[in-house]
Amino acid sequence: MAECLEELDRRGITYGEPRPFIVTSQDGSAKTLFTNVTLRQFSDADTAANATIHIFLSEYSPTYVDVEKRRARLREELHQSGGGPLKITALEEVIVGITDFTAAMKLWENLLRPSRPSIPALWPVGDGPSIRVRTRENKLQGLILSVVSLKQAKAILRERGLLGPVTTNRITIDPFKIQGLNIQLVQSQ
Repeated sequence: MAECLEELDRRGITYGEPRPFIVTSQDGSAKTLFTNVTLRQFSDADTAANATIHIFLSEYSPTYVDVEKRRARLREELHQSGGGPLKITALEEVIVGITDFTAAMKLWENLLRPSRPSIPALWPVGDGPSIRVRTRENKLQGLILSVVSLKQAKAILRERGLLGPVTTNRITIDPFKIQGLNIQLVQSQ
């Protein structure tokens, strides 16, 4: 976290105070599980409870969780389950809405460099999901998940009364059935 904060300072990105999540162990000692830091220029509040959009960094204590092992375990669980009923293979994109597109693009470019958008406003981030920025209100706009078969996912969603809008290469889970969240499904590559 210290290195990240130094880099944010170098890039001129403002952030909140580190917020450690501390628990009391059975022996009475305090133990930090993780620490969060809000990226203020990307968020409308310092804490998630008060925000419509809250972008933050987390550093997990290695005694709490080994992040790489956890990711590997979760990937294996997804693989072993076959991606569940919808046969999900991956989270492809996180779509973030902003009101001032020009200012937001500069902020995201500054935060994510040296990574460059693969197409305007879409940044690949490591081996995780890409981040897409869209003009709208400041909030999470949606998620794009890849599935083994759009045809099968469509049939399952229809059968369960969850099918939303459908296009040639994309289906949507009905946002009215999942508290307004926009979850789109695309065919795995």
